[in-house]
Amino acid sequence: MSRLLRIALVILAPLVLVIVVALSAYKPGPPDKVVTAVYGYLRYQESSSQQAGAVQQIMHAARPWNLTPLMSKATFGNSVVYQTTTNYDVPGSFGLRATATPWPREFPSQRHALRPLPFPPVDAWCVLLRQTGDASPGVVFVAQHQDLYNADWILHEPNAESRPELNAILSSVGCDLVLDR
Repeated sequence: MSRLLRIALVILAPLVLVIVVALSAYKPGPPDKVVTAVYGYLRYQESSSQQAGAVQQIMHAARPWNLTPLMSKATFGNSVVYQTTTNYDVPGSFGLRATATPWPREFPSQRHALRPLPFPPVDAWCVLLRQTGDASPGVVFVAQHQDLYNADWILHEPNAESRPELNAILSSVGCDLVLDR
């Protein structure tokens, strides 16, 4: 083996080892669109109920494909493609379920474009929220819904009336949020 090759191996071997260890230890946080969806929801909740909230924990769902339409009570976002229960960009859209959220007059040709959310989502994050002055935590999911041509991050409120129902949904999608703090 040539002297130059040996020197290169001596120099590069530790560098490669450091890179491999660093990459295996790297755990990325939530995508920016997930954080944007959560804070958009918190701003919406604060403006409608005059109660501020805060994020306590965000966790990547291990099994996002298990999130079904029956697990979602309401959906929130500002999608121009997918239908949500509440669209932040359209005033007065809260509570629309059966029909698509109406578009502003500037986009009359796009009124037919809102589509039902494609399930299952391709990615999901579970978020534990704490409302100011409220003893019980709230949980929401931010899921990436995708069809052949479009994708969007939509926030879901879980359809759970009790702690056991919420725990079952969290378990199904693979989130180990710590609900009692």
